[in-house]
Amino acid sequence: MGVKGIVASLMSMTVLFVLIGCSQNNPTINTVETADPSENKLPIANRASEYVTRQLLEMKEGPVEFYEPLGFTETEISGSELGNPFRIYLFDNNGQFMESSTDNYVFPVLYNSDIIGIIEVAYLPDSGYNSDFAFTFGKAYGNELNSLKSQNMSDDLIIGNLGTRLLFAIDGEKVSVFKHNFGEALELTEEEIDNILASFYATVENPDYFMFVK
Repeated sequence: MGVKGIVASLMSMTVLFVLIGCSQNNPTINTVETADPSENKLPIANRASEYVTRQLLEMKEGPVEFYEPLGFTETEISGSELGNPFRIYLFDNNGQFMESSTDNYVFPVLYNSDIIGIIEVAYLPDSGYNSDFAFTFGKAYGNELNSLKSQNMSDDLIIGNLGTRLLFAIDGEKVSVFKHNFGEALELTEEEIDNILASFYATVENPDYFMFVK
């Protein structure tokens, strides 16, 4: 279906937001697509990368009406490229790490080495809509990720979502909030930070990092 099928199944959109839950405050393109059966033997991560690459190419070749309402210019989209994919790890409102699907990925959209947008993609083989993938595209929290560059952090960060409250980055033993959801201005308490670090490192041995460098 691709970008030309902007009006997606409401159910698939809902599932994507539940799985990733990070673009609620920004206008986005939401769509689903049935993957080519010949690709089904590839690892999910590889298929997700190929899928998102196709979506970005379709946007570059499509009319500006698809992305201008989202705040992107033709120059930005035509010169954009995908950054390294990463996962957003989910925590409850008390900072306890929650097990979540491993088939959800976030792709930064880069222009002149800056993040201008975010593509979130989920693998949904059992959604009931004969769709293997669903994605959202918008500015989302791209600017906030860019702001982490100026905070003397390492190049390998773990990105987490605390319930419905906020997004944060883990850099070793440091936790930094960079995005508040729904306008909430709630900071992390010391207890929540301790819970985040202890529960995450006790559960995840080889995390997927967000990296500034492509």
